[in-house]
Amino acid sequence: MDPDPTSTETNSPAVDSPSVSYPAVNDPAVNDPALDYLSHVAHDSARFQEAVRQTSPGTPVPTCPDWDTDDLLWHLTEVQSFWAAIAARGLTTFDDVKALDRIARPGDRDGLLTSFSKAASDLHHILGTSSPEMPVWTWSDDQTVGFIRRRQAHEALIHRVDAELAAGDRTPMDPDLCTDGVDEVLRVIHAGLPPWGRFTPDPTQTVRIETTDTGRSWLVTLGQFTGTDPEGTAHDEPGSRERCIAAGASAYLRKPVESGVLLSVIAKVTTAGENDKSRLKP
Repeated sequence: MDPDPTSTETNSPAVDSPSVSYPAVNDPAVNDPALDYLSHVAHDSARFQEAVRQTSPGTPVPTCPDWDTDDLLWHLTEVQSFWAAIAARGLTTFDDVKALDRIARPGDRDGLLTSFSKAASDLHHILGTSSPEMPVWTWSDDQTVGFIRRRQAHEALIHRVDAELAAGDRTPMDPDLCTDGVDEVLRVIHAGLPPWGRFTPDPTQTVRIETTDTGRSWLVTLGQFTGTDPEGTAHDEPGSRERCIAAGASAYLRKPVESGVLLSVIAKVTTAGENDKSRLKP
């Protein structure tokens, strides 16, 4: 799902430079201009709606534990409506984006389906009639409609899968789009640093991630992220563990993570969960 678009005015630095990547990604970008993002948006939005229709209101979404399929339907409606409005109005500043009116959630399934159909249609039409190079605000360094096309293709795909899992009716995923999704995760979603953060790569902690069905791979160097955000919260600084545990965290891991420590923490947390069913949400 999209990060909260109004949560920050900070954009991450360029992700093509290994010196600022977080984690550091050293292989060339996969973003394939031959990928027809608009077709994927249309196809996966339609399949998403079809899968939702196969479920009853209140059906839980296994990959989104706090949501049912109506919540999932409304989420994608909001996301597609939001980005369609940005592109349609050519908004280029965060202040303009914050001033957008929030759409109201309908009270029943039929209303939700109608709202989603409109949002999906508007998004596809607006993205299809706007130049990919057109400048618009995004939460990325890439401030163009092209970014929205790519991001919304993956947004529709992943929530289509959420809906299919809820309906118990999986269909194949396009391997080239999935490969592009891996690249987007590494270079955009989890790349770059806020201006208040620091990343120290550890050259002994480099792994290769490979998409075995499409033959692409990325070298990812892990390391240490530190810094204090504008709200005054220290991230992985001295005292971070104590503050996290005091706030209710079950465990704390510090990067780089050793496999033995990770397995030990997983075993500890899952055992605690089994012994305290009251902490588990239905």
